[in-house]
Amino acid sequence: MIAVAQTLLANLTNPRHFVVARKPSRPSACSPERRIEHKCVIVANAPPGSETLKNFDYLVGRPPRPNSRCSASYAPRLLAYHPRETVEQRTLKRTPNLLQRRIPACYKLEQMDILSLGLHLFLLCVALVIWKLTFFPTLLLPINRARAVLSLSFMFVCISALYFALVKWSAPSVREDSGEISFYLVFSMIWIALVQASFSFLGISVRDDLAERGNNSAAFVAAGLTIGATCCIAGANVGDGPGFEVVLFCGALATTCLLLLWVLVAQISGVADIITIDRDLGAGIRAGGFLAGTGIALGVCVAGDWVCLAATLKDFARFSWPVVIAAYLFAMMERAVRRRAPTAAPNRTVSIFVALVMVVAGAAYAQWVGRHS
Repeated sequence: MIAVAQTLLANLTNPRHFVVARKPSRPSACSPERRIEHKCVIVANAPPGSETLKNFDYLVGRPPRPNSRCSASYAPRLLAYHPRETVEQRTLKRTPNLLQRRIPACYKLEQMDILSLGLHLFLLCVALVIWKLTFFPTLLLPINRARAVLSLSFMFVCISALYFALVKWSAPSVREDSGEISFYLVFSMIWIALVQASFSFLGISVRDDLAERGNNSAAFVAAGLTIGATCCIAGANVGDGPGFEVVLFCGALATTCLLLLWVLVAQISGVADIITIDRDLGAGIRAGGFLAGTGIALGVCVAGDWVCLAATLKDFARFSWPVVIAAYLFAMMERAVRRRAPTAAPNRTVSIFVALVMVVAGAAYAQWVGRHS
């Protein structure tokens, strides 16, 4: 041991890379050179007698060969120390304790994702409770309770789809920050509720006609309006932009166009009176399909990366004019249906088919716009 200490003191001024030789655990019949296991370590000028040097079996105080694996170019990539292991440490390595392991970075990211998802679910539940208290204040009858549960479930599905769009296709700065996602999610939910509340000034009220009067025809219109408003605000959140004002402008542009097209249809065909007064279920189904398909098409017209105001308005006018023509054709169709006798009006099956065609056509047109925009 005294000779080893003297050798170490004599080589402190030499290069920092030493060869550490560890004694084999069992004697072998091979040559003495083979019985020594050489390992390259980095010793950071530790003083004699320190804990760093005590953790090694012994040191061979000679610098490594230039062409060996312990050269200066290889040494920085090696571990700092190869300490001597005790029996307890070797036993612990064979049977590791899960609580003592370091948590990998991927597990930490998964934990952050779970916490973020839990926070967003909490915000969603709070928003649904506020929405229920706003549009379904009283639930005295069992049928009103069932209608409220269905409406809340439908709102949950729409907001979940909106959250998926934010996580998947929003700006990179938003996707990487859970706080930004929470902000835009809350803003989008408030936007959908405001659109539903403002629809009462356009002929159909979610609270009066659906919650209080139990109008099933108005329920289909409210469902189509919710889908359309969700697609409009989701499209406004898709793509990269300078900030919140861009999302607000694109959402207002698409939603305003959706409401104006509904005003056009209601003025030409009088479908709002048919739904609220006559309670025509077929008319409500067709109107709901129109609002849903139109919202899908208008939402993709405002989606994408922000360039400038002029480019956004140009692209919106370029891709939204077929939607205006489709709305005019739907209004003329509803006007022709209204002039028919009640017995010649389309039945529910035909109305469901027409509504599905409009929704599928809106989705197909949205996919076409996404490819050519």
